[in-house]
Amino acid sequence: MDKTLIHLLEKVEKKYDLGMREEWVPEAVHAYRVAIRKTRSYLKFWHSDSKGTDKQVKNRLVFLQRQTALVREWDVFIEIFGEAIDEKSVEKGRFSRLLMIDGFKYAAGFWDEIDQLALRMNGEADNQREEKLRKQIFCESEAEYVDWHRLRIRIKGYRYTLEQKAVADKEILVLLKEWQDLLGLIQDGLTNRKWFDWLEEKDAMVRHANEDVLQENLRKAKSRLPDFIEKLQRKHP
Repeated sequence: MDKTLIHLLEKVEKKYDLGMREEWVPEAVHAYRVAIRKTRSYLKFWHSDSKGTDKQVKNRLVFLQRQTALVREWDVFIEIFGEAIDEKSVEKGRFSRLLMIDGFKYAAGFWDEIDQLALRMNGEADNQREEKLRKQIFCESEAEYVDWHRLRIRIKGYRYTLEQKAVADKEILVLLKEWQDLLGLIQDGLTNRKWFDWLEEKDAMVRHANEDVLQENLRKAKSRLPDFIEKLQRKHP
């Protein structure tokens, strides 16, 4: 197994252990999710001589990332709107978060399994992954109806790949991070909308404020997308 993959898997496990020790405070959940995403991004272009083992590891990582999704979404929502919504709604969400976090402890068994599977993984990363990721970004941006979530995933994957290089174009990294953040705000707005529905906060002023911010960020993304793509193409024609 190559050193990069070993390093990525070790980092995720360290973030998991740290999260358990810190009782999964919001920062620990986020750091754990980021580490999993970076590993999954790398494995998407991994060529293994054992496709069965390769698939097992990828599936385990998908499960572990999904396990943290609602917790992270709640953490973002409550950080923004915690002081503006009904206390009963806050307690309802906190209780649900505790139940979800309780399931994290069972992930230790998954990590033991991943460690054993990873030892049997031999292969290498696709040296064309940068070009493929870039093409995926172009493809997503040209769709009749842009899926902003999918575009953000492509941008993050491309950024993570570039960061692994000893010499990376800093201007492009900054541009990618700016777009990742903008699309992250759109994703947060859509997720917040779901939380308002779940908490039955249908007429809250903060719900309307969230909708206004979401629409403004969507307008920004739509108007700036052509310029973003042009800059990427100029750097990598």
